[in-house]
Amino acid sequence: MKIFSVVLVSAVSLSAASPEPAPLDRVEITDGFWSDWLQRNRRVTLPHIFRMIEATGVRSAFLKAAGKLEGDFQGFHNSDEIFYKAVEALAYEQARRPDPELAALLERSVEEIAAAQEPDGYTCTPATIRRRRGAVHPRFSGERPLAHELYLFGHLYDAAVAHYLATGRLWRYSVEKGYAVLNRRWRAGDEIALQLPMPVRRLVSHPSVRENAGRVALQRGALVYCLEGADHQGSVYDIVLPRQSRFRPENRPNFLGGVVVLTGTAKRRDGSSVRITAIPYYAWSNRGAGQMRVWLPEAP
Repeated sequence: MKIFSVVLVSAVSLSAASPEPAPLDRVEITDGFWSDWLQRNRRVTLPHIFRMIEATGVRSAFLKAAGKLEGDFQGFHNSDEIFYKAVEALAYEQARRPDPELAALLERSVEEIAAAQEPDGYTCTPATIRRRRGAVHPRFSGERPLAHELYLFGHLYDAAVAHYLATGRLWRYSVEKGYAVLNRRWRAGDEIALQLPMPVRRLVSHPSVRENAGRVALQRGALVYCLEGADHQGSVYDIVLPRQSRFRPENRPNFLGGVVVLTGTAKRRDGSSVRITAIPYYAWSNRGAGQMRVWLPEAP
C-alpha cells in the first residue's frame, strides 16, 4: 500500500560521503497521509492559530509594546513565543507553496514584531509595555514572572531563520542577531571570532532539596560539570570544594571527543589536597563504570 509519494522537482546531487538535505522548494509531497495533513495545516490549522492569536491578545501585546495600541499587558507572560512559533510555521508553509495571502500575513507579522523591539533589539512585550507605563523591570534578572526572556529569543531566532528560507530576505538586523551589529564589506574567507565571557560559577539547588544542602555544582556557560572517578583514582565521593577553590577552563580537543574541562585544587574529607578535573556532565560514563558526582559539599 502506497502511503505517500515524494516528487523531487529538480535533481539533488547526493553522495554517501556527504549527504545534503534537499531545499524546501525542491521537494513536494503529493499524496497520502502527510499530504493530507499538510493541506489541513494550511487550510485549517494556521488560520485558526492566527485567529486565536488575535482573540487572546497575543498580537495586541506587540502593538502595545510598539506604542500603536494603548493599555496594559494582558494574558500569559510567555505568550510572545506563541506568535514566534506561528510566524515560523507560516514561513515554512509559504516556502513550501507560496501564496499572496500568506505572504501578506507573514510580512505584517514580521513588521509588528520588529516594531515591538526596544532600540537595542530587546524584545519581551510584557516588560516593554510595563516600562512604557512607568514601571521598572530589570532585564534578564531571572525574576518571575518574566524569567523566560532567553527562551523567547530562541523562538524569535527560529522564526527569523524560517522567514529567510521562505523569502530570502533578512528581518531588521536587530531581530535576528540581538545586540550585535556587523556592518562591513565581506569577502570570501572572512571569519568572525566571537569571545564570550564564561566564568566558572557555583550553583546551589532549591532549599527544598535537603539532600543538596551545603553542596554546589560547577557550571560554565550553559554546561553543568561533574567529577568522574576515572580522573580521581576511582573516588569522588569524598571530595570537598572549599569556597576558596578556583577553577580554570582548559580545552582538550582529543579528550572525550573534544571538551573543555575545569581544573583546580580541592580537598578530600581527610584534609589532603587533590587536583580535580571536572568534565561536562553529558560526557561522563564513557570510560567504564565508576563513581560520578555533580553536587559536591563545600565543607567536610
